[in-house]
Amino acid sequence: MSESVSPTIHQLDNQARIEVLSFERFAACYWKNAFHTFGQMGKFLVELCIIGFLMGTCIAFFVVVGDLGPVIISKTFGINDSAALRPSVLIGLAFCVVLPLGMLRNVDSLSSICTATVGFYICLVLKVNIVTADAIETRT
Repeated sequence: MSESVSPTIHQLDNQARIEVLSFERFAACYWKNAFHTFGQMGKFLVELCIIGFLMGTCIAFFVVVGDLGPVIISKTFGINDSAALRPSVLIGLAFCVVLPLGMLRNVDSLSSICTATVGFYICLVLKVNIVTADAIETRT
C-alpha cells in the first residue's frame, strides 16, 4: 500500500514543481497572464490599457517639462524666455532623451541611472522643503 501512495505523492510533487515553474515564466508579462486568465480578449484589453498608460505618462511628462523647462533654462543660462524656447526644449528632449530611451532594448542597463535619478529627486525635495520653510518663517 505504501508503495502505491509514494509514487502518487512523487508525481504530485513533480506536477506542482512544473506548475510553479510555468507560473514563474508567465509572471513577468502582464499580457501573458491576461491571455492565460481571460483569453485573447483579456490580452488585447491589457495591451490596450498598458499603451494608454504609457501614452498618458509621456503626455504628462511633456506637459510638465513644457511648462517648467523654458523657465528653468532661461533663468539658469540667462536666456530670454521667448516663444521659441518652449518648442526648442521639447524637440531637444524628444530627440536627445525620449527617442534614445525608447529605442533601448536592454532596460536593465539603466539601473545605475535610476539610482542617480532617485538621489536627484531626494535632493530636489530637500531643496523645495528648505525654500518653503524659509518662506514660511519670513511670513510669520
